[in-house]
Amino acid sequence: MIRFHHCRTCGCVTHFSPVDPARDRMGINARMLDPPALADARLRHVDGAGSESYIGE
Repeated sequence: MIRFHHCRTCGCVTHFSPVDPARDRMGINARMLDPPALADARLRHVDGAGSESYIGE
């Protein structure tokens, strides 16, 4: 289970975090970032169907 966090000004989802603090995953809404900030970003894809292992970069 995850918690969604929203911008207090516009209401957009900014990021999500796990309800259980022992979990080590979180995510951000990259659409909220300036495009130049994403130019050198490294993407890691997770198998969300069960294993939650990384499946590629």
